[in-house]
Amino acid sequence: MGSREAVPPENGGPEVLSKESGRLTREQLFTIIATASINFSSMICYSILGPFFPREALKKGASNTVVGLIFGCFALFNFLTSLILGKYLVQIGAKFMFVTGMFMSGCVTILFGFSP
Repeated sequence: MGSREAVPPENGGPEVLSKESGRLTREQLFTIIATASINFSSMICYSILGPFFPREALKKGASNTVVGLIFGCFALFNFLTSLILGKYLVQIGAKFMFVTGMFMSGCVTILFGFSP
């Protein structure tokens, strides 16, 4: 059986643990927490629209169907782009795609807040 002791860092890299230990490094744990908090925050931005957006859209002349399509477009766009970009994840790189996606998502959320 393999050792459960940490392997010393090489070239200033993070401490690497054996595969059998099942423990995450600090960097991995921080990455998981950061990713989860970003996902949670983006879903908060989307779900906050539910209580008041349909009423405001109806005041501006939109039908219930259009309101439903607006909410449905978000999910449909996420589904389709995840299929397309998922195919190219290896070529583009996970880190670049994640950072770019979060930047674009933030910009679009801000623009949606300014929509009339």
